[in-house]
Amino acid sequence: MEKQKIDTISFTAGTWPPDPDRVTLLFIHGSGASSVLWDAQVRALADAFNTVALDLPGHGASDGPGLDTIAGYTAAVMA
Repeated sequence: MEKQKIDTISFTAGTWPPDPDRVTLLFIHGSGASSVLWDAQVRALADAFNTVALDLPGHGASDGPGLDTIAGYTAAVMA
């Protein structure tokens, strides 16, 4: 597994960069958690898929404060 950061979002990937010929599985934690929640899945599925578990803003190793709305987190992930 590899720890990476793009802009302010930190994430764990099974392998990096992703293989464009594979399906990518994106794991997103719930309130109060972090990407660590998904470590076993990222590792176990990495041979068959691109696996990525991210830390939402204000969680885990991501920068910045937590956000107030789901729409705000959605925009951060999409960016």
